Amino acid sequence: MPELSTMEAVRGRSAQAADIDPAEPRERGVAVLSAAPGPVDEEGLRNRLAITGLSAVQALLAIPALALWVLSVLSIALAPLGIGIVLANAVVPATEMLANAHRRLAGYVLGERIQSRYANTAGRGPIGRAAVWFRDPARWREFGYLAFSATGGFTLSLAVAVLLATPVVHLVALILIGGWLWFWLVVGVGPVVMLVWWYVARALVRARAVVDRAMLGSAAAELRAR
Repeated sequence: MPELSTMEAVRGRSAQAADIDPAEPRERGVAVLSAAPGPVDEEGLRNRLAITGLSAVQALLAIPALALWVLSVLSIALAPLGIGIVLANAVVPATEMLANAHRRLAGYVLGERIQSRYANTAGRGPIGRAAVWFRDPARWREFGYLAFSATGGFTLSLAVAVLLATPVVHLVALILIGGWLWFWLVVGVGPVVMLVWWYVARALVRARAVVDRAMLGSAAAELRAR
């Protein structure tokens, strides 16, 4: 009957709405499901501005990544003396927090949740935790990711932000300083840089997110094992 079909459809939609996880990333503005440039329209502009802001945040996060990488190396080198154990108990949790931030940012871009599982350290003291961390592949992947975030990841993210910022800087300089140099930079270089930004921003942001997922996400088999 038509009325019954309508009621079933309403219940179906209600059930689907109830299944939505409010914690699931919903920031569609930064989603880059394809590296293709896509159409030149308002939605494309909003998407590129959003992912450029995200890239700027990722570039800034290279600073704590570099600091944590240096401290991680020191904690490994000084572990036999005991100082490294104390240092590791501060550095490893901080690295986990930074890695979680990058997982979330990459998840926004890829439109998925990036998960990772760590070896259980419940009930262990500082030495016991350090021993578990030393044998945990997820911790070693995060250690490697710190180096990537401060080098290759930083370069990818900074490139996106710089491409957009360069014409803006030239325009501001022309307004405040004036002169033919800034005029020709605005007229000649600005449009070219903006065109490059438009066509490569999505590809660069997605490339960074894919690498982040590969380094920070746990394989399905590893998740099942844990």
